[in-house]
Amino acid sequence: MDVDADAIADCRDTCLDRDGDGYGLAGGGGNTCTGPDCNDFVGTCNVDCATDVDSDGTPDCQDGCLDADGDGFGLPGGVGNTCTGPDCDDTVATCAVDCVTDTDADSVADCADTCLDPDGDGYGAAGTAGNTCTGADCDETVASCNTDCVTDVDADATPDCRDGCVDADGDGYGTAGGGTNTCTGPDCDDTAMTCNLDCTTDVDGDSVPDCEDSCLDADSDGFGAPGGLGNTCTAADCDDTRAACTNDCQACLPGFLALSTQTPVAACGVSTLTIDLAGYDNAVPELSCMSTSELVFGVTRFQIGREQWTSFSDANDVEITGWPGGFPTPSCSSGTTGDFIRFNDGAASFMQLGAPLDFSGVGNLTLRVLAGYANDPPASDVLTVSACCGAGCTPAPVTTIANDNVTPGGDNCAQRIIALPSTLDDCGALMVRFDWPNSSADAGVDDISIRGEVLFAPIAETTPGTYTTAVSSCPAVSYVTTCRWDDGTNPPRSDAQPVAFQ
Repeated sequence: MDVDADAIADCRDTCLDRDGDGYGLAGGGGNTCTGPDCNDFVGTCNVDCATDVDSDGTPDCQDGCLDADGDGFGLPGGVGNTCTGPDCDDTVATCAVDCVTDTDADSVADCADTCLDPDGDGYGAAGTAGNTCTGADCDETVASCNTDCVTDVDADATPDCRDGCVDADGDGYGTAGGGTNTCTGPDCDDTAMTCNLDCTTDVDGDSVPDCEDSCLDADSDGFGAPGGLGNTCTAADCDDTRAACTNDCQACLPGFLALSTQTPVAACGVSTLTIDLAGYDNAVPELSCMSTSELVFGVTRFQIGREQWTSFSDANDVEITGWPGGFPTPSCSSGTTGDFIRFNDGAASFMQLGAPLDFSGVGNLTLRVLAGYANDPPASDVLTVSACCGAGCTPAPVTTIANDNVTPGGDNCAQRIIALPSTLDDCGALMVRFDWPNSSADAGVDDISIRGEVLFAPIAETTPGTYTTAVSSCPAVSYVTTCRWDDGTNPPRSDAQPVAFQ
């Protein structure tokens, strides 16, 4: 018998070796085998028939290419070499011949990379191992450029994606581009080179921002100051608040002030006053008008006007009389014996107008009264003056007439002038009241009058250099009105006109 077909009977053979690799079993003639054979049918397998480096199910001793990543590149197996070539990295199927090249320098060989992205912006080209890029990159040298490498808003031949300042008007102000921001600052208007920080200020109020204006001319006379776009003004303006003044602010001053009035109107009516300043415009703050005569209302001596004071305190506390005996009467009366109003001591007393007085069109009211004290009253005993405006109103305290100037044993009577509150101006129904507390001495009043000046309407400029105001008066009066121009620098001018209300 010859198991290994080597033409030697097994009984004489020293190594039964079917595949002829020198490994096998001992024969009848002894044992010359190198060792036992793990697979005596495959000559390349003898000692190790189990190892399978590339895990392809074929023992390496029987394999023609040890190729762990299955890319066809690897090492020869036991049966020879069927590999396409050696593999530079047998753990990555996409890496075989070149495991060194790293185009984007990201420390990942291109054969194992999934996105070749030199500028690291996430955009690039597919690697051998696949494509995980966000998209294709239009410029792989600049991270700020990826999908758009063409747009150039400011037309400076540098694509916005790599520009340091997108500045359409070339003034150095703009918005940051894809590159580092080199703008001086943001631009409030990138269409006008003269406008960058301030696109709002409009000094002359012509609805053109000063940065785009060529003449800052508030009074529209053609004279002014240069704007951002240059200077188209005729010349500098010596006073840009009035059109009448251009390059000579002395020559433009009003040569005169002429005041005229319309035909006098009836009492409690309105008369218009026209002020002519010879073309000198915008002078409203420099004009004022006033009446040269006061209007006097109310009663004088009580003996004559007592009927107006129809409201008195009871118990005969207020009486028309002269000063008590021993005191000089003339200093505290109008000169007529027995016409002085005296408040008796020891009881609270008052007197109030029975009917309101009409002060329509009259302001700056002052109450004038002859008032005095007898017998040295204490300082706390004072006359209180009250007033209010409106039919049926309750007078409220305005002031007190103090007696701290009392001279012991003397006759302390003097005229008192009391300014009434401006809230009582133009009052058509003014009420006045005098109160005397429960005192220890006598007090008295006489010669009461209420005076005021006519009120003028606000002055308005109707045409350049011409101004108007208006005045009304009740009851019928005649007075002189004077209007005055005064700019605080040049000599003032004034004019007067009589105004009569019939």
